[in-house]
Amino acid sequence: LFVRGIVGPLARLGEAVAATGDGLARTATPEGPREVRRLAERHNTMLGQLANAAAERREMLAGLTHDLRAPLTRLRLRLALLESDADRVGLVRDVDDMERIVGQCLAFLRSEEVAVASASIPIAAFLRDAIARQRELGRPIELTVGGVAADCQVAISAGNLQRLLDNLIDNALQHGVPPVEVYLSTPADGAVTLRVRDHGPGIARADRGRALEPFAQLDPARATDGSCGLGLAIVRRIAAGCGGDVVLADAAGGGLEVTVSLPT
Repeated sequence: LFVRGIVGPLARLGEAVAATGDGLARTATPEGPREVRRLAERHNTMLGQLANAAAERREMLAGLTHDLRAPLTRLRLRLALLESDADRVGLVRDVDDMERIVGQCLAFLRSEEVAVASASIPIAAFLRDAIARQRELGRPIELTVGGVAADCQVAISAGNLQRLLDNLIDNALQHGVPPVEVYLSTPADGAVTLRVRDHGPGIARADRGRALEPFAQLDPARATDGSCGLGLAIVRRIAAGCGGDVVLADAAGGGLEVTVSLPT
């Protein structure tokens, strides 16, 4: 009984620490001997400090990227007044790259927020509308919906689903070769599978894990084309937040295929 009174609280504290290490912050109930109770209290205090630090980081980065939008807008207005078309084209391209980086940073920060879906979304209808808007911009995107998947619904907020799709398409167009092909199907386990492929060089197997990390730049040249390495990281974070998964693979015939599984 004496040993159990020590080992039990220690085991529960160890489970809380392991969950925190896996990214799921879990407080521990102070129980058992005085030393074990004190250790649990320190663990809970550390969780509070980590949460405060993360909140301050998000607020600082969100404020920074938001503040950059005003000077970018003023710069774009001044570019419109330039008389030389040659000078304007290069500067406009730089401004577009800067706005793309700011947009990726804001999307990454928003993906940290857990958005609870108030209702299920019919994903096939959502994809048709979203891709129709992409085509209006002249983007070469093809959509194929499997028969069973046409009636499936997923529990994810509309904003997160839109950010997930936008980043998949932007990544395919920016780093791959069009056309971009989007497939929606339902495998045997009941989850909806969203696959987005391009016809570019793809990503080497050894680099696929790193490609899903924030700010990963597999090719140094990508740092000069308005990319900050957040597109796939945003996709993985949103998918994980609703119980899904992301897998990178070689597409048949060449290119990269990103498979996102979302529970129905």
